[in-house]
Amino acid sequence: MLGVSDILPLVQNIGLMAALALAYGLLAHRFADFDANLRAAIYGVMFGAAGSLAMLIPVELSPGLIFDVRGVPLILSAAFGGPWAAVVAAVVIVG
Repeated sequence: MLGVSDILPLVQNIGLMAALALAYGLLAHRFADFDANLRAAIYGVMFGAAGSLAMLIPVELSPGLIFDVRGVPLILSAAFGGPWAAVVAAVVIVG
């Protein structure tokens, strides 16, 4: 039977991704007039920070099998900010 301690990290990761989507939605129109490279850097840092935070909330599926959602913000950074945003996000997540 799954307990609260088993489901809590998954709920926290879903909440983190929801907060990332909310932040993107609130800030996207403010950055629309920025230079494309600056906008990609901002999105990369934002999505990279979310990926770094996601690594702090691992979901343990079974003993020794750990899952985290750090790839989700990385993929989303490429989709919403382009390839340079993905590169910046990857550097933030790795570094």
